[in-house]
Parts: sequence; structure tokens; C-alpha cells
Amino acid sequence: MRSRAILLLEGGAVTLFFALLALLTLRMGRSWSGPDQLPWLLLAAAAGYSFADVASGLTHWFCDTFFEETTPGIGPVLIRPFREHHRDPAAMTRHGFLELTGNSCLGVAPLLGFAVWRPWSPVFDAGLIAFALALFATNLFHKWAHSSRVPRPVDWLQRCHLILNPARHAVHHAPPNRTAFCVTNGWMNGILDRILGGEKARIQEPGLPEPPVGIDPPHLLAKHEAPDH
Repeated sequence: MRSRAILLLEGGAVTLFFALLALLTLRMGRSWSGPDQLPWLLLAAAAGYSFADVASGLTHWFCDTFFEETTPGIGPVLIRPFREHHRDPAAMTRHGFLELTGNSCLGVAPLLGFAVWRPWSPVFDAGLIAFALALFATNLFHKWAHSSRVPRPVDWLQRCHLILNPARHAVHHAPPNRTAFCVTNGWMNGILDRILGGEKARIQEPGLPEPPVGIDPPHLLAKHEAPDH
């Protein structure tokens, strides 16, 4: 049972997140200068969505790679959920909305607050809004990638690779669990795998045991076959 204090914190974070997002969206709307601006706004939004995938991948890689679950401060709060996810990948399908989105909102809210306080440009706002919304939804996308059944619109988005595709994500849950860390849409996995070194991505600290390894349930591997290229 999760404490009332945690639920209040997560609920407050989600409320603050959407309040700041609304302020940014209103500001962007007021600065609308006509149809000529639309391509730049769409390009910025696509970039923000892609950067969110990179952010999810780097966070995932860091938490799978460094420290221990018992490390003071960071261990119980940040490291343990990622290691537990490898022990039981389907556990997150049993988590509620606030548990899946609260921490993300808590992490992104300061960035949104700074953007509200310090205006830049409508194009920057469009990119930031897309980035923030993508990170807000990342754990939902991740949950659906581990779910045996999803709503039809979600299934369509997965098949079109607009959100995390289960078959592509299953690569991360097959030993040695050292590739495919991005969990927003998976678009940036190829680039991030090359940067992190793929098989050599995990840098082991002295005396740190290998994080637990888990494999997705077999039905997830067959649910969406990755298209041939």
C-alpha cells in the first residue's frame, strides 16, 4: 500500500505539470503569427519528441548501469524501480496512473517553470511542450509495451512505431539487457546504442554486482513482429 503522502505528492506534481503546460500553450497561442510559422512549430515538436526518447534512454541506461538498490538516497528512489523492472517486467502493468506519471511530472516541472518564467520563442515552446508531454507519457507507453492487451488506438500507434513497440522493446529484456534503452518511442535506440557501445555500454563499478536480468513474457515477443528492413 502506497502512503497518502506519496499519492498527494504525485497528484500535486501532475496538477502542477499541466498548469505550467497550459501557461506555455496559451503563450504560444498568443504569439501565433500565421500559417508560415506552422512548419517550424511541427519541426520543433518532432525534435522535442525525439529528444524525450533520448532522455528516457539515457536515464534508463544510467539506472541499469550504475549504483545499487541500497545506495543511500538515489538507490531506493531511482535505481530500485529499474532493477525491479528487470526482475518482473510486467509489474508496471499493475501500477496506477499517478505511480506511472507522478515522478516524470516532478522531474519535468522545474524545466517548465523556468520556461514560463523566462520566455524564449514560440518554436522553443513547441519543442518543450512536445518534450514534456512525451516524458509525461513515457511510462504509459512503456506499460503498454508490456501489456498483453491494449486499446486499439494504442495498438495502432505501436504498430506505426509512433510510441514504444513491444517487439522492439523486447530486445532490451533479452540478455544481456545492454541495448534498446529508449522507452518513449524507440526511435533513437540505434544512435544511442552506437554512442553507448551496445554490448559494451554497461560500465561496471568495482564491487557492484550485475543488475538482475529479466526476459519479457513470450507473448510480447510475438505480439508485434518488427518489420523487415
